[in-house]
Amino acid sequence: MRKIKNIFYKIKILSMFLSIEYKINTWSGIWWKAKDIRKNLKDQILREPQEVGNAFPWR
Repeated sequence: MRKIKNIFYKIKILSMFLSIEYKINTWSGIWWKAKDIRKNLKDQILREPQEVGNAFPWR
């Protein structure tokens, strides 16, 4: 009986650890995606000034 409880306890700890790791990974993934999008926008603005000028008439 005690052995079975031990196994369940280990599984519980492992699953908790995995879920925490998964959350960290998804958040870092979202952060990296946002960083990439920002970089792409910056590159576009630097590469295509005339198109950006047309998009924003007040420039």
